[in-house]
Amino acid sequence: VARTVEGQLRGRAMSVMGGISRLGFFIGPPLGGVLTDQIGFRATFAITGLVFICGAIPIALLGHERRTREAAPVESEGRLLETLRPYWRHLARSSVGPALIIAARRGRLIVIPLIADDLGLSATAVGLIVAVGTGADLLLFPVSGYVMDRFGRLYATIPAFGMMAVGLLILGTVDSAAGVTLAGAVIGVGNGMSAGTLLTLGSDLAPPDIRAAFLAGFGSLQDLGGVLGPIIVGWSADAIGLEASAIALAVVLFAAIFHLAFVVGETRDITH
Repeated sequence: VARTVEGQLRGRAMSVMGGISRLGFFIGPPLGGVLTDQIGFRATFAITGLVFICGAIPIALLGHERRTREAAPVESEGRLLETLRPYWRHLARSSVGPALIIAARRGRLIVIPLIADDLGLSATAVGLIVAVGTGADLLLFPVSGYVMDRFGRLYATIPAFGMMAVGLLILGTVDSAAGVTLAGAVIGVGNGMSAGTLLTLGSDLAPPDIRAAFLAGFGSLQDLGGVLGPIIVGWSADAIGLEASAIALAVVLFAAIFHLAFVVGETRDITH
């Protein structure tokens, strides 16, 4: 997508990719909750494993089909780290905020069910609460792409992640199923408004001559944030309390917003 879609249209293309992935998050939680209540955790995990296998089959077939075609031109030669060495400052500088965002996103997938479970709700109810937020998320991904392309990347990212942070603050102060549902919906709206933003940001920042290598490094550094998010939730919950872990994730998001606004800046009109 980064190679074939112009920068002025890239936000909409990336938001569609982000929106498609959200469909699974909308279907999975309530289905998993119902199955858990009906047949138990072990059987539900076994079914989940079968679903993973079913998803892997078309990917494997597509990979085989691509290998039979003419290989695409290689953007750069040599090992990945050697290719990225001249750009490591640029890569590290641009990846901090996205890594913190991924940390908050991964953490919120844990803290919402934990708080709902702590309130004594059933697995079905927990799944439905997660789905409410994801439904709001799913409906808003086209807005993200339009705003990014029409006004700029920061006009989408700052309000979206700010709303997610507000939702996490609400989550850290509620003590009822209705409150958790409201917080999940606010977080979902913010996350939906941010669909495709990190994909677009990485594509904007990637130097054309090493685009594939840069995006690989950019994604790997974001994955470090994915590891950090659950750790933040667990550490905060043990040290202060479960509700405090939601507030800690909100602080992480505010730090990410600061980095995107004042360190990375607007990337829509970047030319290499």
